[in-house]
Amino acid sequence: MPKSPHPPLEPEVYRQMRAAAADLADHLGEQESGARYRIWQIMRTMGEEGALALLQEAQEIEAAGGQLIGNGSRRRTFGGIYFHLARERLTRDPAYDWIFAQPQPTKKKPPSDAAAQSAPAPPVPTAPFLWTERQALIDAALQQNGGSTTMKVTLVGRPGAIVEKDQFVMTSMPTQKIPELPRGLPIPEQTQTQVLVYIALKQWRKVAEAIQQPDDVLIIEGFGIYEPAIKGMAVLATTTTTKRLQQAKKLAPPAV
Repeated sequence: MPKSPHPPLEPEVYRQMRAAAADLADHLGEQESGARYRIWQIMRTMGEEGALALLQEAQEIEAAGGQLIGNGSRRRTFGGIYFHLARERLTRDPAYDWIFAQPQPTKKKPPSDAAAQSAPAPPVPTAPFLWTERQALIDAALQQNGGSTTMKVTLVGRPGAIVEKDQFVMTSMPTQKIPELPRGLPIPEQTQTQVLVYIALKQWRKVAEAIQQPDDVLIIEGFGIYEPAIKGMAVLATTTTTKRLQQAKKLAPPAV
């Protein structure tokens, strides 16, 4: 692995930038340590503002329908789009090899005849589980209920009509598509779920002006419950912001 081309940072600057890189990795849905370290390397090279600008580009691509990998066999993940953009921007940067260098694979000796004979047969691939076959599993799972102490739903997108009532506003934000899921999970047939969102008026006033920008989106976290009136979900917002407000907060100088 090549050495870092950058000089050391001051301790406080280092802590702030590492925290910003961790937030960025969480936002991209990257939890694997190697990917998170690579995001830190990108931010170290491009600066926090440049790394967040790249995030904005990735969000625009994802919102427009995503991006296929080179052979067109599947869509890139949100993080994959971000890394692809970073590779394009940093191709001629001296830090490119430091960020994207891959360990050289070690050559393996061919197995001996005895080892080949004793090697287990490769597993037979199983057919994917179909969403329509889930009822038997549901019945089995409900034989003994567990319990959750908390529940958090995150919505990212544009609001529908805003209906104000007393101390809250209501809007609709139905899901538009199913994200790329971990391998092995069944794929639902229905891609849209109706979602009604309840936002306290005090929170809404903080984002009402910002969300007028057509390229901005709401970021809402809240508690979700089933709403039989729409055969969908209602989300009671606990925090409400927008992408632009979130980025502006990260770029703001620390309070003295």
